[in-house]
Amino acid sequence: MEQGDFVSGVRDVAPALPPNIPFGLLFGATAIEVGIGPGQATAMSLFVFAGAAQMAAVDLLRADAALSVVLTTVLVLNLRYMMYGASLAPTVRELPARWRATMGYALSDVNYALAIAKFSDDPADDSSANPADDEADDPADGSAGDRATVHQGWYYLGLTVPFVISFVGATAVGAVAGMSIGDGLNIDFAIPLIFIALLAPALKRRGPVLVAVTSGMVAVPAAGIPFNLGLFVAAGAGIAAGTLFDRLRTGPGGA
Repeated sequence: MEQGDFVSGVRDVAPALPPNIPFGLLFGATAIEVGIGPGQATAMSLFVFAGAAQMAAVDLLRADAALSVVLTTVLVLNLRYMMYGASLAPTVRELPARWRATMGYALSDVNYALAIAKFSDDPADDSSANPADDEADDPADGSAGDRATVHQGWYYLGLTVPFVISFVGATAVGAVAGMSIGDGLNIDFAIPLIFIALLAPALKRRGPVLVAVTSGMVAVPAAGIPFNLGLFVAAGAGIAAGTLFDRLRTGPGGA
């Protein structure tokens, strides 16, 4: 079963790998431009493994931003991993500590989204006579479902290993080749493609749709805010919309 769970994770993450490769190429090439060596850029992808924060850091360094601004930006961008970890923890609480520690290394938007959907799925609810029950499902509530039939650690490892290898390997290639790859292929499109691939399958219910639409509508006019702060404004608007929707749906006394 363990090998099968690993293979299942590899299969599920496969659609996210193609856009992950140009993302790594772009980071490697951009890092070279700001004076980071190929070895350092590759090590940054391996040990930091936070593509959006890495790109923000090199962009700010290229703009001669103060180190305090660079560090603060990276910290704020990576705060979401604390929420990811807190959300994922209840679904893997039965795993030994060594597994949970390993899973924390490469927690990312991609493997979090796939893992939380897998671990929180409850097939027993699929036969519910009331489809409206799906609207009230909380994907972070740790329902038993697939957790009883899949080894979370091996499945998560299957999600993570190909994603790490593709990103770190692409970073090394992009760094060695330099900016000729980044400029020649115009691969900036890879970053939004990754998140679109993650977002689209989640838009099955009214709540996520409302959050996505609200964030998108705010992100466009906020794109010109300095230091990419428009991203945080849009994210805040989406969170507010989702919170309001949840309160209206559950009522004043809802949990």
